[in-house]
Amino acid sequence: MTTWFATTLFVVIIFRVIAIATRWLRPRGKLVERASGAFFVRIRRGRQRQVYGARISVAIPDRLRFSMHIENMVDRAAKNLGVAREWQTGDAAFDQRVFIASEDSVLLDRLTMDARLRATIIALLKDANGQSLMCSRGWLELECGSQGAERSSTDEALRLWYLGRVDKPLADLKRALEGIAAELWQSHRDPALLRERIIGVTAFVLGCVGIVGYLQISDFRDQQVVHSHIDRDTLFVTLTAFGAMLVALFLWLRPSPYTHRALFDSLLAALPGVCLAASGNLTWYNEAQDTSLPEPHRVKVDSLYVTTHKRTNHYHLVVARWPDPHGRRAVEVPYQTYSHIAAGACVGISWHRGALGDGWVAGYDVGTGTCNGEGGR
Repeated sequence: MTTWFATTLFVVIIFRVIAIATRWLRPRGKLVERASGAFFVRIRRGRQRQVYGARISVAIPDRLRFSMHIENMVDRAAKNLGVAREWQTGDAAFDQRVFIASEDSVLLDRLTMDARLRATIIALLKDANGQSLMCSRGWLELECGSQGAERSSTDEALRLWYLGRVDKPLADLKRALEGIAAELWQSHRDPALLRERIIGVTAFVLGCVGIVGYLQISDFRDQQVVHSHIDRDTLFVTLTAFGAMLVALFLWLRPSPYTHRALFDSLLAALPGVCLAASGNLTWYNEAQDTSLPEPHRVKVDSLYVTTHKRTNHYHLVVARWPDPHGRRAVEVPYQTYSHIAAGACVGISWHRGALGDGWVAGYDVGTGTCNGEGGR
């Protein structure tokens, strides 16, 4: 596995793991009392205090679980391809605008029958710059965008500004949902939601394991110069995991309002995590469990070069040929080794054959000598 490919997978995992975590970890923000009720408002800012939006939360009995958001191209594509399945209320204006992530018949029947409830949701998601609604674990939450928010405003002023636009329709929605006759939430009302969360947790864990695998790859990168068997076994493990994920998605979860999100979790966190974890652990095994005796060789250095990353220099050799011709020719070495080598010279190496058959370099000897026939050319 090349360094750039491993790094790309690592970055993809980081972004998706953060996205999964933010679905579970949702800080409430500051309490703001209004005539319409008590709200918690959290202002989201980025660098240089740029406003990204706000999350407005209000307590509600834990009888419903759902999320709704403005339907996007991914949602429509998933439905057209048969990956996702979404309830249709029969109200074309609502169905084309809002994507309902729920299979709870109690909620869906009420949505279908109650035009006023649908109008309130539209008012929040369209007219009030809302992006998504979520009801979970006793909280009703509205995510708002940043349109119209002034970066120079204080968080306190922004909280009042956001609430001034949504507090009344959000309070109306809270009362309407409280009026739905339902028992305290039980997972059997929406089995697909529980299954999607199990897949999400699995993807999160595998993504974290992949991060550890990437660190292992980084630790052994400079000495593991042959990857033939490691890459072959990594591909086998990754394809096996991919097959298991497809079974979980389409035979266990099946087409639902959650399937395409679970698919992204699998493709962007779980699958790269398995790939990096397999590669990292196989690399570790190849070296840590290697019982072969070190073999002294001398290899010819074709060229040398220096790269700089974050103001730190990295020193590289390009060898003519390793004892195993499948090895990558460029390798990073310590400055102490680099500073004693010139292009065209020969350098001694301590070569190991590897527990999996992929050769690796345990150390360098910059003493004088000629290149042997196996390592030079």
